[in-house]
Amino acid sequence: MGGPQPAIVGELTSRNALSYSCGMTPVRKTLTFRIDDDLAEGLEAVWQRDHILQSEQIRVAIRQWLESRGVLKAERKRPASRKRS
Repeated sequence: MGGPQPAIVGELTSRNALSYSCGMTPVRKTLTFRIDDDLAEGLEAVWQRDHILQSEQIRVAIRQWLESRGVLKAERKRPASRKRS
């Protein structure tokens, strides 16, 4: 099922670590932009308090903004699974 699964045999090297991690990491485009100091300080404060990566904070904020502008569809939240009694 699917493609070949990476296998690490013997010593972990940068070559086999790279091939392993590439299959597990979602593909994302890298962008560079400038933000105001107060926004950077706010991102840092959330990181210190909640341990949410700044990049994740930015992705969430951009997604919410684009959804509010009608450019992206809102992600459907899965209903909580029901417990059978």
